[in-house]
Amino acid sequence: TLFGEYITPEIQKAFNDARSVASASTGSVEVKPGQQRKPKKEYTGGLKPARGWKSGEAFFYFREALASEQSRDWLDCTDYAQASLAAENRPTTRMLAAACEEKAGLWIEAYADYKIVAETAGTRKYGLYDVANKAKARMKELREKIPKIVLRKPAKATDLQVKMNDSLIPENKIGGEIWVNPGQRVIEATGKIEGVDLEFEQVVDITEYESVTVDLQLGPKASKDLALMKCL
Repeated sequence: TLFGEYITPEIQKAFNDARSVASASTGSVEVKPGQQRKPKKEYTGGLKPARGWKSGEAFFYFREALASEQSRDWLDCTDYAQASLAAENRPTTRMLAAACEEKAGLWIEAYADYKIVAETAGTRKYGLYDVANKAKARMKELREKIPKIVLRKPAKATDLQVKMNDSLIPENKIGGEIWVNPGQRVIEATGKIEGVDLEFEQVVDITEYESVTVDLQLGPKASKDLALMKCL
């Protein structure tokens, strides 16, 4: 999550680029590793910003985000709103981005943006107290709804590597609660027990309010022989 008081266009753009790449939390959107989402329409310049706006580019993308919201194109709305934020940081734009992210099933991303709005919109700089309160309410509801996955490490396992939807899970996350967007997860693990190379794979479908614990039961590579697994 960005720190609201320190957001610059450069930081916002880098943040958007980083989180547009597929991660363990990827839900309803399938983005291949290394591929980034971009707005369908690109700003070509020359637009005079409306009153209260500093950037014509930010205003252009904000208008496109509103149009996408009205047509219920939630992902397009998200892309345009984030592009607007990269040009000019405004709490109302971020609130729009969060609302569209939530409706697109990107609850982790929506929670992060609601959090920034809740922390910044009600400050003296903006004075948007109603917006801040709405963001806090959405945060509270999302926090309860966001699915959680707990990955339990097998005893005596060494050289353990765990992936979720092809994204490597840091070692310090294993055993703890991992927040994810609703959707399907392919959980894969490789490791050794007493020097033997073993592996694990399981598909998990998870939806709102769910908390799922997955025991990483390593078994023989390229083998589904249950008797051999029990033997090992």
